[in-house]
Amino acid sequence: MNIEVDGESLVIELKEDLTASVVRDNLDRAKDSIEDNGQFSSVVLDISNVKSIDSIGVTFVVGLFKTSTDNDKSFQVVGASDDIANLFSIMKLDEVFTVQ
Repeated sequence: MNIEVDGESLVIELKEDLTASVVRDNLDRAKDSIEDNGQFSSVVLDISNVKSIDSIGVTFVVGLFKTSTDNDKSFQVVGASDDIANLFSIMKLDEVFTVQ
């Protein structure tokens, strides 16, 4: 996982599939980055390298959304494959935050 501020956005780029083993290692780091840095107005979760996501991975995304909104930051997911975008659509998460 790579986290950096790019202009007005905090970009969280995932480098591997979003499964339980990855979430455990990265959730606190991602949330801390959102909470600790006030120099951005939006959080962008880049999942272009993610090929699969499990239920814990979905919980990770929802948790980042909640942390972002709790800290007055907008949230969006970019780079979603068709399958992952479809999953978010079925779960109606695309109605809660932007999925591209």
